[in-house]
Amino acid sequence: MKEHIAETLRALEKGKNSPRFEANCLTSEGMRLRLGYSVSPLSSEAGETTGMVITFQDLTQVRSLEETSRRQDRLAAIGRMAASIAHEIRNPLAAMRGSIQMLRAEVNSDSSQAELMEIILRESDRLNRIITDFLSYARPRSLTQARVDVGDLLHQTFALMRHSPEISTSQSIVEELPEEPIFAEADEGQLKQVFWNLSRNALQAMPEGGTLRASLERNSHNRLRIAFTDTGRGMSPDQVEHLFEPFSSTTGGTGLGLSIVYQIIRDHGGTINVRSRVGQGTTITVELPVSTNNSE
Repeated sequence: MKEHIAETLRALEKGKNSPRFEANCLTSEGMRLRLGYSVSPLSSEAGETTGMVITFQDLTQVRSLEETSRRQDRLAAIGRMAASIAHEIRNPLAAMRGSIQMLRAEVNSDSSQAELMEIILRESDRLNRIITDFLSYARPRSLTQARVDVGDLLHQTFALMRHSPEISTSQSIVEELPEEPIFAEADEGQLKQVFWNLSRNALQAMPEGGTLRASLERNSHNRLRIAFTDTGRGMSPDQVEHLFEPFSSTTGGTGLGLSIVYQIIRDHGGTINVRSRVGQGTTITVELPVSTNNSE
């Protein structure tokens, strides 16, 4: 701050406008704000400088919109690249996998050659999943919207998650759903994909165990809010800033899952926000418009 005050005084002495500065700050809830501020001298009637006036402006929303625009440009570029190369990779990959399967059937299941072939098959499946993610990213399905019970979709997703190999015995999922259903106009399949990806990412952030808590409520702005809170390792501000960009995975995956989540939520007219601190877990909040007819 002292350097900025000195810089302001130098600018004023040269007859220039007072420069503006920006800085990040954390609220008590762990939310990161982007503040803009300027420093102006406070003068007495005699023209003497008796102090300084610092004017602050909350630029969080403005910078968020700018970052959203930049992120969308990057997503579009990656999407075009994915569409152009995915099939070129998938076709020879399928031929290689088919050949290995035929060779695998001709060798003893206990031999070292069979073990090596299993590794090739497993890794080819992993490559195929990456390509599938690319295609989902580059050419997302058109929305087939219908009136869906968001709480029921969450419950279905967690029922599958509890019986999947993605969850360990040291991890638990807690649902906090309202008694009355909350409806949204949404694509059921894509919304389930959002819930699955966010839940899976939260569990992967708790390798030593922990609790994933999911809540659903309707706010005062005719929107519904879904919050996924984990007790995992958390993220740094830089990781949070780049979380929804491709290849920015914090859990060792392809980094495309959350990029697809961001795209789906955006296509539904919703927003997604992240609050996280290293060592203190993460909360990801999704807001979506509720159905215009939100009653039975």
